[in-house]
Amino acid sequence: MNYGYNLNWQEFMELFPDLAPVIIPIAILALILTAAALISLFKKKLPFSQIAIWLIIIIAVNLIGSVIYFAIGSKMLDEKKQTGGDEK
Repeated sequence: MNYGYNLNWQEFMELFPDLAPVIIPIAILALILTAAALISLFKKKLPFSQIAIWLIIIIAVNLIGSVIYFAIGSKMLDEKKQTGGDEK
């Protein structure tokens, strides 16, 4: 099933100079946010289970995962750390 125009590698490389001003900044932003989220996550002294969950979210969802981590996860993990975390 064909959902749209299929580009072969040569056609893509011909379009790349036009797309580069859009693609390159987004890729750099994604790398910076992902690295910052991972650094922030590993600086926290947390149980492995909490680190593993956020690690999967940050890496699997990439750009959006990093934004979710900074918007929700970082604050939530800091609050858990201050209150003593999960009581089992």
